[in-house]
Amino acid sequence: LKQDIFVTNLKNEYGYHLNQENLDLFNSLVDSTVFEGKWDKSVIKDKADQEIFTIDDHVVAVGDFASYIESQQGSSPKTNIQIYVNSLFKKFEQEEIINYEKSMLDKKYPEYASVLQEYHDGILLFDLTDKKVWTKAVEDTIGLEKFYAQHKKDYMWEKRAEAYIIILNDSSMIDKARIIVEKYGSKRKFDEEFLKEKLCAKDTVPCFEFQYGKFEKEGNAYVDSTQWKLGMGDAFTENGKPGFVYVISIIDPEIKKLEEARGMVTADYQDKLEKEWIKELRDKYPISINEELLESIKD
Repeated sequence: LKQDIFVTNLKNEYGYHLNQENLDLFNSLVDSTVFEGKWDKSVIKDKADQEIFTIDDHVVAVGDFASYIESQQGSSPKTNIQIYVNSLFKKFEQEEIINYEKSMLDKKYPEYASVLQEYHDGILLFDLTDKKVWTKAVEDTIGLEKFYAQHKKDYMWEKRAEAYIIILNDSSMIDKARIIVEKYGSKRKFDEEFLKEKLCAKDTVPCFEFQYGKFEKEGNAYVDSTQWKLGMGDAFTENGKPGFVYVISIIDPEIKKLEEARGMVTADYQDKLEKEWIKELRDKYPISINEELLESIKD
């Protein structure tokens, strides 16, 4: 097997040494209770600290293998004790040697060590930034509200058209719908339910699609087509269905409410927190630049 060859090569590379006497100890102290999951590793406690094998300067103790047997016991059918112990030892040995190789990768391969360090530093930076900036901006509602209050003029709606967009399922209903909307569209009580009562048969699904909104320029092509003139707009067709826009009012530029601008406010608040954090770090850890060396690098 490839893994066997790999482990053998690692043994040769690191100078593997087996203490056969201590391995044989297990053949005498492990009994059939191991197949029932009842074997107690305390039977080798007197030699638990002795080595069972070494690889390079790394010592693997008798107690380590005893713990491994205890964790694996009861998972195999009953067989010859020596065969069972040797089989477990081979798996244990391979795991230990491969784990040791993993621990040496950064020493054997400097480039890998550099990537590993970058990854480690990146995780630390991510966690710190999350704690100091991202999560804080989301959870610090008082700080966010205070920031919004200080900068609310930065979050403005442009001039908007308040309008209904109505699309009929049946082209024969458009004239009736336009008459109803023309008469009631500017009334406070007018909404989707009101139009449904006036236009659709009872106990049916809505006979139209209804959208209410406050649209900035280029926010909706149908609303833009009205030239933002108050009242009824020209009819249009969408996917074979007739529709029209009714402009209720034109709203002058105004400050967005926090809920309307929360995404932008949160992002800006995060920027503020990040700048404050960086300033705090600069004040705490002054930076010294070797200008001569920097210029030599630039050249």
